[in-house]
Amino acid sequence: METNELIHLYKAMTELLEAGYQEKLKNYPRRTFQSPETNLLASALSLAQGSYLPLFFNRMNPRTQTEYVDIDAIFTATRKALEANQLAVTQLPITDSDGTTLYTKLVHSSGQYFECLSKVTAISGEMKVFCSLLNETKKQALLAILGIAPRNCRDDDDCEEETKISRDEQIEGVSLRHNYGNIPDDQYKRINKTQLDELDDLLSGEDMKDVYKSILKSMRVSYLSEIPQDQYQSVKREIYRIRETRKSVK
Repeated sequence: METNELIHLYKAMTELLEAGYQEKLKNYPRRTFQSPETNLLASALSLAQGSYLPLFFNRMNPRTQTEYVDIDAIFTATRKALEANQLAVTQLPITDSDGTTLYTKLVHSSGQYFECLSKVTAISGEMKVFCSLLNETKKQALLAILGIAPRNCRDDDDCEEETKISRDEQIEGVSLRHNYGNIPDDQYKRINKTQLDELDDLLSGEDMKDVYKSILKSMRVSYLSEIPQDQYQSVKREIYRIRETRKSVK
């Protein structure tokens, strides 16, 4: 078989496989996060929401000195209303190779349901940290699926925290311009947490202290976290160059 014929056959097979894949994809059941019918569930939930007790802050974070509601307070405010309207909530954390996903489901006695999925992103291997994150995820999922919120919630701040971050970035941009002159708007952002951790790791050790100080001086910053985003790669390359040079000397 000649080359042109092989190419033609290959294209025909590829098109056939692609057509079959697209057909299967169209027929593949999509997760809808609710039962086919929700009329009875919606009616029961509406009645339950009208019977919830007020939800108030009942705990204090000792580190941040901020008040919050715990899971027990949420259930105390909603349990009787849910029971009276034949509603139940389940929360199942499922762990696989991709991590842990929390499945929160609001179920009616008819079998109708709503559900939501939340990823539990643990930044540490410690079980206490994981349990803390899991419980916080449970709490936020409960508030959302039950349609309840604590009174005078400080997190309901009209995106104040988000705008604060933007303002802080603008202020940082001004300080960077002071250090580096008139730089473009998209270059005043500083390195992120992952990049900072990588530089910290590369500069760890007694033999790298002088390099650490040298970088701060050359970048005209007081801390590694203040290094401009667009300077990250050049700084990392310089650290690698120095490390390799010192290895070859030993």
